[in-house]
Amino acid sequence: MRRCRPRAEETAYGSGEPRPLEELLVAIKEDKGVVGKPTTAGSALFKDNVAGGDALPVGRIRAAGGIFHARTNICEMGTAGITGSKLHPPTANPWNRDYNSGGSSGGAAASLALGTTTLANGSDYCGSIRIPAASCGVVGYKPPRGRNAVSPILTGTTMTAPWRAALPIARSCKMPCPASTRMTCSPCPIRTPCR
Repeated sequence: MRRCRPRAEETAYGSGEPRPLEELLVAIKEDKGVVGKPTTAGSALFKDNVAGGDALPVGRIRAAGGIFHARTNICEMGTAGITGSKLHPPTANPWNRDYNSGGSSGGAAASLALGTTTLANGSDYCGSIRIPAASCGVVGYKPPRGRNAVSPILTGTTMTAPWRAALPIARSCKMPCPASTRMTCSPCPIRTPCR
């Protein structure tokens, strides 16, 4: 049988001191860098991009014990109220496939509504968490500016948007939503160098 957990996670769990998101499955939005994984932000311009490091919110979820098991769909560069692009097909609303799941974090919201993940991260400029959460019947909100971890829009670039929020989306307001929010939303100065 293959070992599923890295040693650090196994040690933390075995010592009786599990981290807040220990062993929870987390789906990561396709515009957030996960070291060594393709990260395109839904754009054909970045179709061959591989993240050289974790985006700041991804690193915080990893440090809290989350296990990344999936990437979620996004509209191109997170700039629309729908999810899908020329690179990836539209994400249907899980409650009515004739409708889109909203955007730009529609892949995350749809995945949660379908029960294929326990927790998903999203990002919000002008409703990119709130619109899909409302469309798919899950929980998401945008915290006040300065409360959340901010990193470049696409890992490995310098494109930033200091008004955006990177935040988990969950099925309910109960755990793991509060713990994951505390883990990923601790203050981060806008000028902090991020990967």
